[in-house]
Amino acid sequence: MPLISEISIRYAAQGWQSVLDAERRVRSAISETARRAARDEGVTKRWMERHKTALLGIGVAASGAMAAIVAGSPSLQAALDESRLWFSMFAEEMGATWSPALEWFNGLLEDAYDAYEKLPEPLKSVFAWGLFVSLGILAISGAVAGLSFLLGPLIEGDAVRVREIRAWQGSRFSSGR
Repeated sequence: MPLISEISIRYAAQGWQSVLDAERRVRSAISETARRAARDEGVTKRWMERHKTALLGIGVAASGAMAAIVAGSPSLQAALDESRLWFSMFAEEMGATWSPALEWFNGLLEDAYDAYEKLPEPLKSVFAWGLFVSLGILAISGAVAGLSFLLGPLIEGDAVRVREIRAWQGSRFSSGR
């Protein structure tokens, strides 16, 4: 006759094995899902591009339906009104918190304006042109940074393709084909 301790150990070992089997099944399912997602990524992107207008229409229609439901439901209107109230109270609190900082900044701007007004006209013109040139350089550098951010992956992709073509040509000529 088996002892209770043997039965509990055997049951614990079987339970442990079933947990490991279940974990393997979950890992396998996740891996399969990841493989399918990677395989179907292009198809999904193309489908999204082709149906962008329809999806936008569905979104607008769903929003309109939700607005109609909210308009017809006093309890939803009350809940939304309460959300608006809490948001406005939060915004008011934030405004009260940031108001001193903005007042300090406005005082700084007022002092700068008063100092500028006291300058002679030729010096005002020099400062105005300097500010104009500085802002122009800043705008151009921002545009260049933005374009390099947007076009960088394309340029880098082309560089990778050029390296791949050169490597292919090198292997082709070195093998004598």
